[in-house]
Amino acid sequence: MIDYASLLYGPTYDVIGVPATLALDVSDAEPVTLTVLDKTAGVEVGDKITVSTILPAAMVRVSELTERSVGVGELRGATITFNGKSWSIMRHEYRPSPNGEADGELLLILEAA
Repeated sequence: MIDYASLLYGPTYDVIGVPATLALDVSDAEPVTLTVLDKTAGVEVGDKITVSTILPAAMVRVSELTERSVGVGELRGATITFNGKSWSIMRHEYRPSPNGEADGELLLILEAA
């Protein structure tokens, strides 16, 4: 099995990734430092009725969330800060690798905080 997290995503995040701080919407949670790909200029996102919309987003590796004990279910309503701006996470979409969701990325759909 090919390790896409290291071979494909690792170099991309090393070169164009930016540091981010994730504050979960839980009172006792400590902020988490992550590396994200800034997609706040907008990405095309489809919904269940195939209407596409351009929305600000960020990409994060699922493996990095797992390493920091952040569950995907904890992301909605959380705040993520990178490149000098804070964003609320509205929802997410999996962008799996050929090995599945756990080895891929999450597209975080954002709204200005």
